[in-house]
Amino acid sequence: MAQYAKEFNQGKQREDNTEYVKTYSNYYRRRTKLLKNKDSLHQEQRRQIVVEIKKLRRHLKSIPSVNPTDESYRRLQYVRFADDFLIGVIGNKQDALRVKCDIVQFFSQKLQMTLSEAKTLITHGQDMVRFLGYNIAVFKGNYNKRIRSGHTVRVNNGVIMLYVPYDKWVNRLLSYKALRISYDAQRNNVEVWKPVVRAGLLRCDDLEILCQYNAEVRGLYNYYRLANNVSVLNNFCYVMKFSMFKTFADKYRTSVGRIIAGYRQGKDFVVRYRTKTGVGCAVFYNKGFCRDALVREGNPDVVARMTAHYCRCGLIKRLSACRCEVCGAMDVPVEVHHVRKLKDLSGKKRWEVEMLARVRKTLVLCVSCHGRLHAGVLD
Repeated sequence: MAQYAKEFNQGKQREDNTEYVKTYSNYYRRRTKLLKNKDSLHQEQRRQIVVEIKKLRRHLKSIPSVNPTDESYRRLQYVRFADDFLIGVIGNKQDALRVKCDIVQFFSQKLQMTLSEAKTLITHGQDMVRFLGYNIAVFKGNYNKRIRSGHTVRVNNGVIMLYVPYDKWVNRLLSYKALRISYDAQRNNVEVWKPVVRAGLLRCDDLEILCQYNAEVRGLYNYYRLANNVSVLNNFCYVMKFSMFKTFADKYRTSVGRIIAGYRQGKDFVVRYRTKTGVGCAVFYNKGFCRDALVREGNPDVVARMTAHYCRCGLIKRLSACRCEVCGAMDVPVEVHHVRKLKDLSGKKRWEVEMLARVRKTLVLCVSCHGRLHAGVLD
């Protein structure tokens, strides 16, 4: 493709658009006349020239400065990831058809492979193309920006833009089971979104639940941070946040409002946990979703795999230790004591203090201690 691009490329730059040159010359003359003779012109004359200048300026914004159909200028860009590739062609449709024909011939003769006709498509640059999870298109707009010289220039016009596909982040919410979509028949089947409890996380402790949600939010943002509309992930984060609130509320059998009030620190949702040196704090993702076009290398975020391996890690490790959490006996058969609600514990007995300190409704006991607990004689 590198060799093919060298042979395909033609011309140094596009030729000027004749209509744009004429319009700009007319605009420049009107503007110069107004600046030089503004004191000698009557008010009505100045007003008429200003109206003409604004009209010409609007027309300049609506037409390209160069000829977009210049047949003496052609370019080809090629990008590939694994067996998926995308070719950008500056030229007419016949050029694109010729490029496709040459590539099909190369695959057939040199590589002994056949391209899929259903997947090998020719698409206009302003139509969306899906590549590696991004929607890609050539942006066309009249948005202006003032530069240092004082002039205004059109930005992003004719620039390739990356977009986050709507179905990608919505399907991600559905796959996480953090969202349920229903349809209101009384309002023409309009979609009704509702964040829901993730039952698979209820057995995890608070820190594990928060880290799971954080990893999933960060993971999606880190992949789509190159997109020009990455701010749409604020909607994704909103649903994830309220799904987390409902998961915490269902775990402790309380309301979302009480969960927010109990864990809120300023504007952040904070989970506190014990460390060897004191108390640590984990905060729900609050960095925002700004576009970051700087591509960085690094390890992927693998924390989101937690539920696949560790959804019951706390209890499994405690059972595997074969240690009574009250008397401390080691290598003995153990059983698990359950309570319905932590608020029912008075905290007067040592085993109740242990459960309240762990913020867990389970306690691993040896058979002897478990029997004494139910007999009411365990301190």
